[in-house]
Amino acid sequence: ELNPRLISSYNNRGNARRDKGDFDGAMDDLDKAVRLDPHNALAYNNRGLVRRAKGDLQGAIADYDRAIVNNPLFVEAYSNRGNARQDRGDLVGSIADCDLAIKIDPFFAKAYGNRGLARLYQGDKVRAEKDFDQCLRLDPKLKPLLEEQIEQAKLRLAVRQ
Repeated sequence: ELNPRLISSYNNRGNARRDKGDFDGAMDDLDKAVRLDPHNALAYNNRGLVRRAKGDLQGAIADYDRAIVNNPLFVEAYSNRGNARQDRGDLVGSIADCDLAIKIDPFFAKAYGNRGLARLYQGDKVRAEKDFDQCLRLDPKLKPLLEEQIEQAKLRLAVRQ
């Protein structure tokens, strides 16, 4: 109300709404943020997260693309685009995005975890385990989330066989 052009307010409220599961409200806020500043990489990245949560993988990837164009060093956007590509079954693209994130920031633990998941889906268990180990060396707090994601991947792989 005090400043309807404050982009960070729309971005932050959009994230809060996403976290509460209000994806439509989050989209409204993040749409406003990108309309107010079409060069705001963070707003595009966050809108991509909402689109992915809603199952709009093509829209999510387009938003991550815009985030990367606006900030070519935005490692989270590469990693998030890799996740969306993985969801679409584009494991090569997913790994390429994680490789780019790691090249930009070799200490970005999530990129190793995400690349490991893509490699696991490819059947490359040895390289997947190395990525998982590196992920946890860099950020041990990711262990519960990573273990859950690995279990989900193993269940999906078992269903395919």
